[in-house]
Amino acid sequence: MQILIIAGGGGKRMKPLTTHKSLYQVLGKPLVSHLLTNINSDENKIFIVTSPSSLVDFQTALPGSNIKFAVQEVPNGMAGAMIAAESILDLNDSILVISAAKLQEPGVYKLVQDEIKKNPKVALLATRKIEKYKDGGYLKLEGDKVVAIIEKPGADNMPSPYYKLILDYFPKANEFIKYLKSAKTEKDDVYEVGLSNYLRDIGANKIVVEGTHISIKHGYNILDAMEMALSN
Repeated sequence: MQILIIAGGGGKRMKPLTTHKSLYQVLGKPLVSHLLTNINSDENKIFIVTSPSSLVDFQTALPGSNIKFAVQEVPNGMAGAMIAAESILDLNDSILVISAAKLQEPGVYKLVQDEIKKNPKVALLATRKIEKYKDGGYLKLEGDKVVAIIEKPGADNMPSPYYKLILDYFPKANEFIKYLKSAKTEKDDVYEVGLSNYLRDIGANKIVVEGTHISIKHGYNILDAMEMALSN
Protein backbone atom coordinates (compact mmCIF):
# COMPACT_ATOMS: atom_id res chain seq x y z
CA MET A 1 0.00 0.00 0.00
CA GLN A 2 1.11 3.56 -0.68
CA ILE A 3 1.03 5.64 2.50
CA LEU A 4 1.36 9.41 2.20
CA ILE A 5 2.40 11.21 5.38
CA ILE A 6 1.63 14.91 5.24
CA ALA A 7 4.16 16.91 7.26
CA GLY A 8 4.32 20.21 5.44
CA GLY A 9 2.67 22.53 7.94
CA GLY A 10 4.52 25.61 9.09
CA GLY A 11 3.72 25.06 12.77
CA LYS A 12 3.25 28.75 13.61
CA ARG A 13 1.39 27.92 16.81
CA MET A 14 4.39 25.90 18.07
CA LYS A 15 6.37 29.08 18.86
CA PRO A 16 8.75 29.59 20.56
CA LEU A 17 9.66 25.99 19.64
CA THR A 18 11.31 25.80 16.23
CA THR A 19 11.94 22.09 15.57
CA HIS A 20 9.41 20.54 13.17
CA LYS A 21 6.61 19.07 15.29
CA SER A 22 7.16 15.57 13.87
CA LEU A 23 10.87 15.55 14.67
CA TYR A 24 10.77 16.08 18.42
CA GLN A 25 12.44 13.24 20.26
CA VAL A 26 10.18 10.99 22.33
CA LEU A 27 11.68 7.88 23.98
CA GLY A 28 14.90 8.40 22.06
CA LYS A 29 13.56 8.82 18.53
CA PRO A 30 11.56 11.42 16.59
CA LEU A 31 7.78 11.24 16.60
CA VAL A 32 7.74 10.45 12.88
CA SER A 33 9.76 7.29 13.60
CA HIS A 34 7.09 6.13 16.04
CA LEU A 35 4.49 6.76 13.35
CA LEU A 36 6.50 4.73 10.81
CA THR A 37 6.65 1.82 13.26
CA ASN A 38 2.91 2.01 13.91
CA ILE A 39 1.99 1.96 10.21
CA ASN A 40 4.33 -0.99 9.56
CA SER A 41 6.49 0.98 7.14
CA ASP A 42 8.63 -2.05 6.20
CA GLU A 43 5.65 -3.62 4.39
CA ASN A 44 4.36 -0.47 2.68
CA LYS A 45 5.56 2.24 0.30
CA ILE A 46 6.09 5.39 2.33
CA PHE A 47 6.01 8.95 1.00
CA ILE A 48 6.45 12.12 3.06
CA VAL A 49 5.51 15.64 1.99
CA THR A 50 7.28 18.37 3.91
CA SER A 51 8.34 22.00 3.59
CA PRO A 52 11.57 23.13 1.90
CA SER A 53 13.04 24.19 5.25
CA SER A 54 12.38 20.79 6.86
CA LEU A 55 13.38 18.42 4.05
CA VAL A 56 17.01 17.96 5.11
CA ASP A 57 15.96 17.56 8.76
CA PHE A 58 13.60 14.71 7.82
CA GLN A 59 16.21 13.05 5.63
CA THR A 60 18.74 13.30 8.47
CA ALA A 61 16.27 11.92 11.02
CA LEU A 62 15.43 8.94 8.79
CA PRO A 63 18.80 7.85 7.36
CA GLY A 64 19.02 4.84 5.10
CA SER A 65 15.27 4.54 4.66
CA ASN A 66 13.44 3.83 1.41
CA ILE A 67 11.09 6.76 1.96
CA LYS A 68 10.46 9.08 -0.96
CA PHE A 69 10.08 12.79 -0.23
CA ALA A 70 8.17 15.58 -1.93
CA VAL A 71 8.48 19.27 -1.13
CA GLN A 72 5.45 21.47 -0.60
CA GLU A 73 6.83 24.80 -1.69
CA VAL A 74 3.88 26.82 -0.36
CA PRO A 75 2.09 25.99 2.93
CA ASN A 76 -1.29 25.66 1.21
CA GLY A 77 -2.84 22.89 3.26
CA MET A 78 -3.43 19.19 2.77
CA ALA A 79 -4.72 19.56 -0.77
CA GLY A 80 -1.54 21.36 -1.76
CA ALA A 81 0.51 18.63 -0.08
CA MET A 82 -1.21 15.88 -2.05
CA ILE A 83 -0.81 17.72 -5.32
CA ALA A 84 2.88 18.28 -4.49
CA ALA A 85 3.26 14.51 -4.07
CA GLU A 86 1.95 13.70 -7.56
CA SER A 87 5.44 13.37 -8.99
CA ILE A 88 6.49 10.61 -6.55
CA LEU A 89 3.27 8.58 -6.32
CA ASP A 90 1.99 5.76 -8.47
CA LEU A 91 -1.19 7.61 -9.36
CA ASN A 92 -3.05 4.47 -10.47
CA ASP A 93 -2.41 2.76 -7.15
CA SER A 94 -4.33 3.04 -3.87
CA ILE A 95 -3.26 5.49 -1.18
CA LEU A 96 -3.70 5.98 2.57
CA VAL A 97 -3.35 9.63 3.61
CA ILE A 98 -2.11 10.38 7.14
CA SER A 99 -1.29 13.63 8.90
CA ALA A 100 1.99 13.50 10.81
CA ALA A 101 0.53 15.96 13.34
CA LYS A 102 -2.54 13.85 14.20
CA LEU A 103 -1.46 10.92 16.34
CA GLN A 104 -3.56 7.82 17.06
CA GLU A 105 -3.04 4.87 19.36
CA PRO A 106 -0.69 2.37 17.64
CA GLY A 107 -3.41 -0.24 17.20
CA VAL A 108 -5.60 2.17 15.23
CA TYR A 109 -3.31 2.09 12.20
CA LYS A 110 -3.37 -1.72 12.03
CA LEU A 111 -7.14 -1.73 12.43
CA VAL A 112 -7.53 0.66 9.50
CA GLN A 113 -5.08 -1.24 7.30
CA ASP A 114 -6.82 -4.55 8.05
CA GLU A 115 -10.18 -3.01 7.12
CA ILE A 116 -8.76 -1.72 3.84
CA LYS A 117 -7.52 -5.21 2.94
CA LYS A 118 -11.06 -6.55 3.30
CA ASN A 119 -12.46 -4.14 0.70
CA PRO A 120 -9.59 -2.42 -1.17
CA LYS A 121 -11.79 -1.08 -3.99
CA VAL A 122 -13.86 1.18 -1.70
CA ALA A 123 -12.71 4.44 -0.09
CA LEU A 124 -12.50 4.38 3.70
CA LEU A 125 -12.48 7.21 6.26
CA ALA A 126 -11.48 6.74 9.90
CA THR A 127 -13.63 8.49 12.49
CA ARG A 128 -14.28 8.75 16.20
CA LYS A 129 -17.70 8.96 17.79
CA ILE A 130 -17.65 11.92 20.14
CA GLU A 131 -20.04 13.13 22.83
CA LYS A 132 -18.97 16.78 23.12
CA TYR A 133 -18.63 19.07 20.09
CA LYS A 134 -15.24 20.35 19.02
CA ASP A 135 -14.19 22.13 15.85
CA GLY A 136 -13.38 19.87 12.96
CA GLY A 137 -15.04 17.89 10.18
CA TYR A 138 -18.07 15.66 10.73
CA LEU A 139 -19.35 12.82 8.58
CA LYS A 140 -22.71 13.14 6.86
CA LEU A 141 -24.15 9.69 6.33
CA GLU A 142 -26.74 7.99 4.17
CA GLY A 143 -27.11 4.60 5.76
CA ASP A 144 -23.56 3.31 6.26
CA LYS A 145 -22.12 5.38 3.39
CA VAL A 146 -20.26 8.65 3.95
CA VAL A 147 -21.65 11.20 1.47
CA ALA A 148 -20.13 14.50 2.69
CA ILE A 149 -17.85 16.15 5.23
CA ILE A 150 -19.32 19.13 7.09
CA GLU A 151 -16.54 21.36 8.40
CA LYS A 152 -17.10 23.13 11.75
CA PRO A 153 -20.90 22.87 11.71
CA GLY A 154 -21.41 24.07 15.29
CA ALA A 155 -22.77 22.02 18.17
CA ASP A 156 -26.40 22.43 17.05
CA ASN A 157 -25.82 21.45 13.42
CA MET A 158 -23.69 18.32 13.61
CA PRO A 159 -24.75 15.94 10.80
CA SER A 160 -23.65 13.00 12.96
CA PRO A 161 -21.52 12.38 16.07
CA TYR A 162 -18.73 11.01 13.87
CA TYR A 163 -15.64 13.25 13.98
CA LYS A 164 -13.35 12.84 11.00
CA LEU A 165 -9.72 11.88 11.54
CA ILE A 166 -7.01 12.24 8.91
CA LEU A 167 -6.74 8.58 8.02
CA ASP A 168 -8.24 8.58 4.54
CA TYR A 169 -7.97 5.70 2.06
CA PHE A 170 -8.64 5.99 -1.68
CA PRO A 171 -8.53 3.08 -4.16
CA LYS A 172 -6.87 5.29 -6.79
CA ALA A 173 -4.71 8.28 -5.92
CA ASN A 174 -5.30 10.06 -9.23
CA GLU A 175 -9.08 9.86 -8.87
CA PHE A 176 -9.05 11.74 -5.57
CA ILE A 177 -6.38 14.25 -6.64
CA LYS A 178 -8.59 15.14 -9.62
CA TYR A 179 -11.29 16.23 -7.17
CA LEU A 180 -8.79 18.29 -5.17
CA LYS A 181 -7.69 20.14 -8.29
CA SER A 182 -11.26 21.01 -9.25
CA ALA A 183 -12.41 22.05 -5.75
CA LYS A 184 -13.68 25.64 -5.54
CA THR A 185 -13.62 27.51 -2.23
CA GLU A 186 -12.59 30.87 -0.81
CA LYS A 187 -11.67 29.33 2.54
CA ASP A 188 -8.70 27.24 3.65
CA ASP A 189 -10.63 24.01 3.14
CA VAL A 190 -9.73 22.81 -0.36
CA TYR A 191 -9.09 19.27 0.90
CA GLU A 192 -12.45 19.08 2.65
CA VAL A 193 -14.34 20.52 -0.35
CA GLY A 194 -12.58 18.15 -2.75
CA LEU A 195 -13.30 15.24 -0.43
CA SER A 196 -16.96 16.17 -0.11
CA ASN A 197 -17.28 16.32 -3.90
CA TYR A 198 -15.60 12.92 -4.15
CA LEU A 199 -17.99 11.50 -1.55
CA ARG A 200 -21.01 12.99 -3.33
CA ASP A 201 -20.09 11.17 -6.53
CA ILE A 202 -18.35 8.04 -5.28
CA GLY A 203 -18.98 7.67 -1.55
CA ALA A 204 -16.90 5.93 1.11
CA ASN A 205 -17.20 3.57 4.04
CA LYS A 206 -16.35 4.59 7.57
CA ILE A 207 -14.43 2.83 10.31
CA VAL A 208 -14.98 3.92 13.90
CA VAL A 209 -11.87 3.79 16.07
CA GLU A 210 -11.25 4.34 19.77
CA GLY A 211 -8.43 5.35 22.10
CA THR A 212 -6.42 8.51 22.56
CA HIS A 213 -6.21 11.02 19.73
CA ILE A 214 -3.61 13.81 19.84
CA SER A 215 -3.44 16.81 17.56
CA ILE A 216 -0.06 18.51 17.78
CA LYS A 217 -0.83 22.20 17.40
CA HIS A 218 1.02 23.77 20.34
CA GLY A 219 4.33 23.07 22.05
CA TYR A 220 2.71 21.46 25.08
CA ASN A 221 1.13 18.81 22.85
CA ILE A 222 4.59 17.22 22.62
CA LEU A 223 4.06 16.22 26.26
CA ASP A 224 0.75 14.58 25.27
CA ALA A 225 2.60 12.63 22.57
CA MET A 226 5.17 11.55 25.17
CA GLU A 227 2.41 10.26 27.46
CA MET A 228 0.89 8.27 24.61
CA ALA A 229 4.25 6.73 23.75
CA LEU A 230 4.95 5.84 27.38
CA SER A 231 1.52 4.26 27.87
CA ASN A 232 2.13 1.99 24.85
